[in-house]
Amino acid sequence: MIRREFGLMVIAALFGVMGGWSATYLLNPTVVTAQVGERFPLTTTGLTIINQAGKPRASLTLWDGEHPALIFSDDTCDRRASLIVAPQERAALTLFGKDCKRRVELELQADDLPTFVLRDNNDIPRARLHLLADGSPVFALYDANGKRLRSMP
Repeated sequence: MIRREFGLMVIAALFGVMGGWSATYLLNPTVVTAQVGERFPLTTTGLTIINQAGKPRASLTLWDGEHPALIFSDDTCDRRASLIVAPQERAALTLFGKDCKRRVELELQADDLPTFVLRDNNDIPRARLHLLADGSPVFALYDANGKRLRSMP
């Protein structure tokens, strides 16, 4: 009886060693690098993330074929938030309302000066805060037609 159990243990150990060896050496994938270089083994011009129902929820793309855009969506809008790099190397973060219209924009202009804009439900700028080249802030308020009401300073 002891010989039989010992024999089973030897066979089990042999299968364990063979299984471990095969998992390590036979099933291990080899490293593949693309011609682009080892830092970027995968290249594409766009990527879309969908939910289980197949609806797009996020995309990373070149919106004009050159400049990147990261766009988030939901059931009501194909664009609820976006982060883009625009021509002249401007960058913008935009938040959209449930009606798919722009509500909040934070932009970094080509001259590296930031601008913050709040828009109403008709997509009209109603408040704007930006910095001048000397670093001084400017705050402006607009009416429902987009006409400047007041500016400080």
